[in-house]
Amino acid sequence: MTAFSPFITIQRALDTGPDQNLKRFYRTAFAHRLTIALGKPVTHTDLKNEDSGRLILTPWPSVTLSVSHSGPWVAYSASPFAVWGIDLEVIPSRLDERNWDGIAKKAFWPKEYQDWVKIPENQKVAAFLELWVKKESSAKAHGLGIAHRPKELLWTWRDSAWHLDSGSAEKYHDFLLRKDAFYFNLFCSKSILDYFPDGLLPELEPGF
Repeated sequence: MTAFSPFITIQRALDTGPDQNLKRFYRTAFAHRLTIALGKPVTHTDLKNEDSGRLILTPWPSVTLSVSHSGPWVAYSASPFAVWGIDLEVIPSRLDERNWDGIAKKAFWPKEYQDWVKIPENQKVAAFLELWVKKESSAKAHGLGIAHRPKELLWTWRDSAWHLDSGSAEKYHDFLLRKDAFYFNLFCSKSILDYFPDGLLPELEPGF
């Protein structure tokens, strides 16, 4: 497989119809972007889910793919690096409709939950969404779901943000993007900074 530069694309679906339609549209767009990146023809039929749910590019399975969608937003990415995962979470229009505390108890490690409950009420939802996309993207980067998140990865709340503990921070890099409509995070091996010292900015594309 020829080397290529990793990319991340974020798009808003103009038609928020059934999930199957959204899946078909973003896979077509993803295949087009992969064709550009790889310099080889890729079609949406080349994108398949393994039994584990992991998305692969069947002609070139060594290419690492990561996809996330929430509400009408979709993020898709590809990388030649093995440790690579993205996650996107839409900010709910009605914040009071979610049981944030109940979800946090199940999804966060005890130390993370202890940090989260101490955060001022007016910052709690933002802090929840930030940690959620960090944990989801790190789990995807290791080929896992959030229920089986890597045990060695622990985030600590300090200076109004979540930070990886010092041991993990030496090996991994994560990049958080906050927009009015969503939170997005990229989690990858720190070696990527040798190629992109300023990090990787997602491409915000017109809707499809």
